[in-house]
Amino acid sequence: MYFQVSDLKELTSEKKIFFTAICVERVVQVFEFNYDNTILEPRNIVEDMINSIVIDKINISEINKHKKTMKNLIPDVDEMGSEFTPSMEAGVAILYLLNAIISKEEEDIINALVYSLEAVDSFSEYNQLGLEEEKEWHKRLLDIVKNSKTYPIERVREMNEEYPQWSEMWRD
Repeated sequence: MYFQVSDLKELTSEKKIFFTAICVERVVQVFEFNYDNTILEPRNIVEDMINSIVIDKINISEINKHKKTMKNLIPDVDEMGSEFTPSMEAGVAILYLLNAIISKEEEDIINALVYSLEAVDSFSEYNQLGLEEEKEWHKRLLDIVKNSKTYPIERVREMNEEYPQWSEMWRD
């Protein structure tokens, strides 16, 4: 279960989706890491979704196309090996985000957030430091989103510069 469910319930449906998209965006690079940054579709998909949310232009057929793409890109850890677990979890977080944008269902939102945290935890080798840092980032973002009248894109960029520790070697 996601650790901030009660606080998340205070957001409007649109802000929940925005919050989730921003959290998932942080783990796109976890997905790319195993592929040596050669697979850029997930990055483009999540950026496209964030832009669509902000300008309120959700295209369901485009999202369904993105879902097909993601289903084909998510690594099968049974075939490719357990070292692809972080990429698999990040990919599943993206897929749940896409479902959440369409369904607006709490379960899809929660699953996207949980898988994004699991991707961080497995990428940072289960040492809890990366996970704890990411949870703190989630708390700060939730507070910012809750107290913003619009979508706080600029504040998100600032926060990403403040919290790079678990990913400092490979984040943009």
